[in-house]
Amino acid sequence: MRRWWGALLLGALLCAHGLASNLECACGRSHFTCAVSALGECTCIPAQWQCDGDNDCGDHSDEDGCMLPTCSPLDFHCDNGKCIRRSWVCDGDNDCEDDSDEQDCPPRECEEDEFPCQNGYCIRSLWHCDGDNDCGDNSDEQCDMRKCSDKEFRCSDGSCIAEHWYCDGDTDCKDGSDEESCPSAVPSPPCNLEEFQCAYGRCILDIYHCDGDDDCGDWSDESDCSSHQPCRAGEFMCDSGLCINAGWRCDGDADCDDQSDERNCTTSMCTAEQFRCRSGRCVRLSWRCDGEDDCADNSDEENCENTGSPQCASDQFLCWNGRCIGQRKLCNGVNDCGDSSDEGPQQNCRPRTGEENCNVNNGGCAQKCQMVRGAVQCTCHTGYRLTEDGRTCQDVNECAEEGYCSQGCTNSEGAFQCWCEAGYELRPDRRSCKALGPEPVLLFANRIDIRQVLPHRSEYTLLLNNLENAIALDFHHRRELVFWSDVTLDRILRANLNGSNVEEVVSTGLESPGRKTRP
Repeated sequence: MRRWWGALLLGALLCAHGLASNLECACGRSHFTCAVSALGECTCIPAQWQCDGDNDCGDHSDEDGCMLPTCSPLDFHCDNGKCIRRSWVCDGDNDCEDDSDEQDCPPRECEEDEFPCQNGYCIRSLWHCDGDNDCGDNSDEQCDMRKCSDKEFRCSDGSCIAEHWYCDGDTDCKDGSDEESCPSAVPSPPCNLEEFQCAYGRCILDIYHCDGDDDCGDWSDESDCSSHQPCRAGEFMCDSGLCINAGWRCDGDADCDDQSDERNCTTSMCTAEQFRCRSGRCVRLSWRCDGEDDCADNSDEENCENTGSPQCASDQFLCWNGRCIGQRKLCNGVNDCGDSSDEGPQQNCRPRTGEENCNVNNGGCAQKCQMVRGAVQCTCHTGYRLTEDGRTCQDVNECAEEGYCSQGCTNSEGAFQCWCEAGYELRPDRRSCKALGPEPVLLFANRIDIRQVLPHRSEYTLLLNNLENAIALDFHHRRELVFWSDVTLDRILRANLNGSNVEEVVSTGLESPGRKTRP
């Protein structure tokens, strides 16, 4: 929605309440006078915005009485005048952009193995409460608490952690409920001279103290490190004493555990083709309002009119500055974009003549014809774009462009269809794919143990513990084996994915197993 244009006439003309009906607003010749509001306010908009399909006045008075474009028998006529494919009616998508294609639709019955979304979509039942917004309106994730397994402990906030983490001295629940009301424990024995004792009694090797990693699990081995040792060249020392890469200073990401690497930063200057995040980071302007948090602080997705679409609507034109305007405003002699990208030679705008008329031979247009400011303007159906001659239309190959399908794409005349590889299923949005089968697992080594974490959850599950110095983790998918190298033992070991059957793979001739790479 454009800002009010009453400022063009020295501000909005405010009249005394009750005198509005007798008021005659004096907008200039080049402006249209909107209907006077109940408060006696006059609003003036550029004349070319009348009958352009946009509610610029705010009360639709600039669109009342306008001749709407005629839709073909194969199309559906939206309430706002837009023409869409009839097959798109009642498909769950707001293709008209005023939701008129989704009104008075018969209720859709979901199958027994499907979950009914509040917006009318049907998704697989196993996607209910899995952490993904599959419905699109998040109705499949309105879950009280997920069920914990017999080997898990339920935190007060409903999250699940490994059962043996209860009262182990580490705060694994976000709310700390796993360490509350614990039975009295025997004081932990002191650590030996080569070890560091964590705040909760655990012993780790002293070389892990103040190395920048949370080896204790509670960051107690990384506290009070400011006087431990200076950082090396090319590193930045956080206020807590942690050393990080100097290039991470003022990059928009909080790499220090106390966020001190992002303080007192000089605001970065972004180029005209970039968007400046709240943190100061510069990202591509085209990433603004594309539905993804590229700034990492979500500032590129705030104050967006339509955060769900990665590009302009099918009946809109994307200006060079990232703004979206109606296709009908191309080549109308007005700088609607603000950067003139909708006018001039770059759009192959052709001169208009007063003899043109949509009622005669469809104005010479191959598909849709509209009269704009007394001249013919040709437009195309969804799935087509106007060619350089300004009259004919050609098919848009959506499959050749990014942002339409997450995996496979098949293009057809005026349309396209997304499909998924084996092992994936198309989501209700008909564009993105979701993996079938078990949930993926992320494995990571913390020197003294190997843990696994599931997506969308912060709880870890212990796979292997009481290790010496495990790093360089690898995984064999088909055989379900996990491999790691131990730089203290100078060995490479492996185990089953469930943590059983630990055995050595290479035990001799390794000078630096942490640097071993595949041939």
